[in-house]
Amino acid sequence: MIRGKGIMSNTKELKKQYKANRDQIRRKRRNLREEEKNLRQKYHIDKNLAKQNPNEDLTKDEDYQAYNEAISYNRNDEISWEKLDNSALMYPIITGEDMTNVYRMTATLKEEINPELLQRALDTVLPKFPGFNSRLRQGMHWYYLEENGKPAPRVKKEDDFPCAYIEASKNRSYLFRVTYFRSRINLEVFHVLSDGTGALYFLKEIVYQYLRFVHPELQVKYGNDLTEGITVSAKDRFQDFYDKKPLRPYRFQRAFLIPGNVLSGERVGIIHGFLKVDEVRKLAHEYQSTINELIVSVLAYSIWQEHKKQITAERPIVICVPVNLRPVFGVDTTKNFFVNINAMFRPDEAEEVTFSEVLAQIRKTLREQTTREELQNRLSTNVSTEKNLLSRMVPMLFKNPVLKQIHKLSQKSITSTVTNIGLQTVAEPYREYVDFVNVILAHAKGQPLKLSVSSYGDKIAINVTSILRSTNIPQNIYRFFTEKGIEVSISTNGVFR
Repeated sequence: MIRGKGIMSNTKELKKQYKANRDQIRRKRRNLREEEKNLRQKYHIDKNLAKQNPNEDLTKDEDYQAYNEAISYNRNDEISWEKLDNSALMYPIITGEDMTNVYRMTATLKEEINPELLQRALDTVLPKFPGFNSRLRQGMHWYYLEENGKPAPRVKKEDDFPCAYIEASKNRSYLFRVTYFRSRINLEVFHVLSDGTGALYFLKEIVYQYLRFVHPELQVKYGNDLTEGITVSAKDRFQDFYDKKPLRPYRFQRAFLIPGNVLSGERVGIIHGFLKVDEVRKLAHEYQSTINELIVSVLAYSIWQEHKKQITAERPIVICVPVNLRPVFGVDTTKNFFVNINAMFRPDEAEEVTFSEVLAQIRKTLREQTTREELQNRLSTNVSTEKNLLSRMVPMLFKNPVLKQIHKLSQKSITSTVTNIGLQTVAEPYREYVDFVNVILAHAKGQPLKLSVSSYGDKIAINVTSILRSTNIPQNIYRFFTEKGIEVSISTNGVFR
């Protein structure tokens, strides 16, 4: 009897697996037919025009090339798919026009961008990065990533505010976009694919390939091979380092949320403050802190200066700080591999607070949470929640409302975010062509103002993303450094004029 049940169970599993594979193949063929139809439509139009003008070289047409790529795609190959990493699980559920979860990595060159060669570079590099060659799908229990297989998205001139929502259906199903403006290359990524460190590998290889096309002597010397030091691995590293932990209930303490009138429409203000990195490092040393601890504290102090009457012990300033786990565990991946920690400033009853008092609290809370043991505990707790049998088995139909409510509560527990991608370098053959590497964050519900930090060469950029009409907090941030004798060079995207 038991043996018979086992056979029936195995048969059911085989049938289930067969059906799943069959559905995947059908879906792949349907998507390819749709792509071919669209491209063929364009091809026929060009073909008719070519009959009227025999001198037109159809093979140089971009859509014709894309058409040939699509029809040459092997229909018999199985579609590869993979689960979302632990950090990515929430993003598809909470993302929309008003909360894009998109960030921007930029490389500013010392020459104007050639869009045709940038497109060629993207077309060449994308197949080497399986983590970015993906589309998002919804399963019964979780979202997942599936091999895309379509031609790379079109490179376009920047015509929108940074970190705008990525509508995959209008982007060949891809979850990133590449744009350019003058001498700057922008890579904007939906966080479900990768974190900033992973996206930098992709951006840098696009830049290297682009420079090889622009400067043929580089291509002759280095070819089109992957540059040394660039990883294309899309392995989920969370699964390698977690220890099973008992589930703990979510607890969120209310934080101070920055109030204020917001910019009209969908406008987003960006302010770049460029400083000499050696001068900022010297100042941090004088305060017995790291550069990151200093900048997080400056943000907290600037918020305090503007809203001191509203900030209390019950509503403290809480700054979210993402921590890159790659150097902690000695591994690499293009997928998300980070955890968030919270730096906190909780004022006492004193009416006035000094910067040193703010820094002392921020430094203490950051250092308590950045030991390897504490980071391992956070990683393990997050993954254990994901692997809980109940959370795995509940269908998305019922899981989504619960997760949205949890996220809604979490939004009230964070005042702002500071992300620091550290000191960036590029491979030696390309250094003379690159002026700066930078990062910009999107605003989020409950966080109308965020900071992002990057260093390259002798400069450090402290970037403010804000949808607030008032610029008092950014002014407080940059004034802090100028009052310490550090020159700050300011540029904006023109929203605050």
